[in-house]
Amino acid sequence: IDFSHFDFRTGLEYDVAPKSMLYFTIASGYRPGGLSAFNPVTNAPNSFKSEVTTSFELGSKNRFFEGRLQVNADVFYYKQANYQDLDKYTGFVPPEGGTVCVNGDVRAGCQTPTFGLQAHSLGFETQIRVQPTHDDSIALTATALHARFNQNQGTCATRDAPATAGCWDGYNSQSPNDPGAPFFYNVSGAVQPHSPDFSATLAYQRTVFRFSNGATCGLGGDAFYTSGYWV
Repeated sequence: IDFSHFDFRTGLEYDVAPKSMLYFTIASGYRPGGLSAFNPVTNAPNSFKSEVTTSFELGSKNRFFEGRLQVNADVFYYKQANYQDLDKYTGFVPPEGGTVCVNGDVRAGCQTPTFGLQAHSLGFETQIRVQPTHDDSIALTATALHARFNQNQGTCATRDAPATAGCWDGYNSQSPNDPGAPFFYNVSGAVQPHSPDFSATLAYQRTVFRFSNGATCGLGGDAFYTSGYWV
């Protein structure tokens, strides 16, 4: 397996006014591939590719009222290839047909615990910071996010496994009432994990003391909110 990867970053910037600018960037990043569970059919570990993300971002940064109000905002799009899903489970019918896979199954179709899923994320975020007095500062950060696995996944280990078109993933129940029972969901078009539709942070800070040497002492706090998300 080749763990090397070439990444890039490029962008454009345009100054609309002395304290306002527009920018556009394109960049890439990756999570290395690796080896997974041992495959008794090939007598070697399974391998999975590097997860690669290409990001596109269009944004604006601005300061107003002699720098006492700062407003930044951007729209971003992430294109994700080979999203790493390392779940290993049993209970699905392998592509070659027959009975469902079980622990220790040596059939080739039961030996693929990883997916190279395709995914994307579209979002908007803003950061607003205002200083109403010399000693007070209020900051708001908010993000709206639409993160999904692509509807068309191409080839995946469990395609059509539960007799329905799509790319399926699943897990084995740990319930004592139904141990080992497989639960499946269709990855195609599904929400990505840890991706709330909306999140925001509101913070406040006040300078209480100013010392002769220029140091300050302050108090502050922040509140965070997020909508529900899958794990």
